[in-house]
Amino acid sequence: MSALYAFSGVKEESKRFLDAVRNLETKYPNMRDDLSKVEKSFQNVILRFIIQILDSANFHEMDEEISKGNLDPRFVPIVRNAIDALDLAAWPESLQKDATSLREDFTGLQAALINKKGVEATLLSHKVHEAEHKFHEQSHEWLSHS
Repeated sequence: MSALYAFSGVKEESKRFLDAVRNLETKYPNMRDDLSKVEKSFQNVILRFIIQILDSANFHEMDEEISKGNLDPRFVPIVRNAIDALDLAAWPESLQKDATSLREDFTGLQAALINKKGVEATLLSHKVHEAEHKFHEQSHEWLSHS
């Protein structure tokens, strides 16, 4: 499994950046269109970053291992990082519902792993695995048109 890293400060720095861009839009209205493009581009970078994090978590392998009864403690921080990654973005409206649903499934999987509930973890790991594939495709589709 790929190791994932904590997102300490990423959300705060992203917010500071976007706040600075919005302040510039207010201060320099003649640059609003250009600054709006900067803001959108930055948000797209964050979305691509999140998609890469989710893809590198290898939920396929996790699903296979959990279905064999292996509730490896290494899975808990991977799932926690996926939750943190999903929380980084202000999701576009067309992806918001699926991002929220995926986050809820990750949260349930994390609880099942922590509490060593094998049947629940098995069901949720499969659900997360399939949902992450779908979310990946939807996100790339959205990004290809933005």
